[in-house]
Amino acid sequence: MPKYIDADKLILIEKRAAKNAWNKHASPKCWSQAIESFIEDLEKAPAADVQIVLHGNWLLTYKVVDEFIENLIKCPFCEVEYPVPEALSNFCPNCGAKMDGEE
Repeated sequence: MPKYIDADKLILIEKRAAKNAWNKHASPKCWSQAIESFIEDLEKAPAADVQIVLHGNWLLTYKVVDEFIENLIKCPFCEVEYPVPEALSNFCPNCGAKMDGEE
């Protein structure tokens, strides 16, 4: 799984490092040393608290109950079915997927 970092925190770390004259970030001997130092900071950067958001659309479906047709909506991700409410919810209550039509 990829590691997501907080870019704002990393920028702050790099700005602080650049202010320290004795720090290797402030006056690198060559570009490769500066890049190497930045990569070290990237590797040390704490992971950001993120969550994958699924986007999709409700699937319309139905089932027959006592000779009557009951309209349902179904989440395309967790496949849980719900009765069609007056106004469709914009997220699945089971898995949290956003039903906003984006991909």
